[in-house]
Amino acid sequence: YNPQFSPDGKKITYLSNKEYDYGSTSMFVHNVSSKKDDELMIASVSGSYGWSPDGKKIIFSRRNKPNIHDAVVFDLYEYDVTKEEETQLTNGLRAHAPAYSGDGKMICFVRNFDGTQNLFISPAPTGQMINKKDIKQITSFTNGEQIYAPKWSPIANTIVFDYSKEDLRQIAEINVDSREVTFVFSDPTIDFRSPVYSKDGASIYFSSDKTGIYNIYKY
Repeated sequence: YNPQFSPDGKKITYLSNKEYDYGSTSMFVHNVSSKKDDELMIASVSGSYGWSPDGKKIIFSRRNKPNIHDAVVFDLYEYDVTKEEETQLTNGLRAHAPAYSGDGKMICFVRNFDGTQNLFISPAPTGQMINKKDIKQITSFTNGEQIYAPKWSPIANTIVFDYSKEDLRQIAEINVDSREVTFVFSDPTIDFRSPVYSKDGASIYFSSDKTGIYNIYKY
């Protein structure tokens, strides 16, 4: 799941359970030049994740152990590629699918509350827990809407993401400054998902089943 190039293009990270039939996914690293996988980088990574623009860190989410109420909660972590160390960034926040802004100064992520998901932003972590006072909600969904895999533009203050209220997904973009949400693709009969910006921010690549089979498209 979720293959991504490192910013320098020398590695591809992806999530997999490898040869195990059951169990959580972990992050693996594929070396582009040698065409071989490096050793396991990060264990028990769930869902969408993101490289920092300088390629020094990876931000991701992990499912924590059930709490006293048997509730499983996702929290954010950051992995320092050079030091090979990880830092927990949130505790009990129900946060997942993090991504860095194009300049690396901010992060966005999704939080779940009462069956509805919304998009949040905060300053990029500095090697310690994120201060809850610095976290800001930028969408205001209230009716069971779901958000998947937000990605920040490399050149603009916009974030693109999957949106779903029923079965099929749509693609939306939000202006972080104005909080205005625009639906780039919205059709009740077609599924659009997994959008990412091109490196220059001029295009969006995404997946759609508009022909009856999922293929990759550029907009």
